[in-house]
Amino acid sequence: MKILILSLSLLAIVANAQTTKESIIAEAQPKVADFKKTLIGQLQEGLKKSPHEAIEVCKNKAPQIAKEKSTENMKIGRTSLKLRNENNAAPKWALSILEKYKATNGNAPAAPEVVEIEKGKWGYAEPLYAQQLCVTCHGTQIDPELKKTITKIYPKDQATGFNVGDFRGIVWVELKK
Repeated sequence: MKILILSLSLLAIVANAQTTKESIIAEAQPKVADFKKTLIGQLQEGLKKSPHEAIEVCKNKAPQIAKEKSTENMKIGRTSLKLRNENNAAPKWALSILEKYKATNGNAPAAPEVVEIEKGKWGYAEPLYAQQLCVTCHGTQIDPELKKTITKIYPKDQATGFNVGDFRGIVWVELKK
């Protein structure tokens, strides 16, 4: 009888954790989609003017968009293992997720990850893959004048060498529940 009660208790805990993860995904995914749509739209507008303008979007507008899309209970951001802007360093909980996604490098679609950071606080991560518009500034062949601008703004830049489809980084969400 004790084993049955213990087994049922364990099943309830596992089911509750799964329900919580599903609710985190349901809450975070639309926020991430909205963030990505807004950022990509701004980047496309910037690129229409010039790649230099797109750099300004990433530098100034992307953090502003992340702040606008965040709420009191949900913070959103983006990061990578190859940073351009040190202000985008990964939260500690996201480092192992970045490494896991890097291992696939876009060869297999990666599912979003949910982790419990601490009691009542959850992390959600969704992979980002380099798109055509990304490789203008993050690719393997960057215009020399553009490279000078990038180096001037980001002297410690590591965020180059990507091809379309390469794993680029993540959009992450920290959610209080």
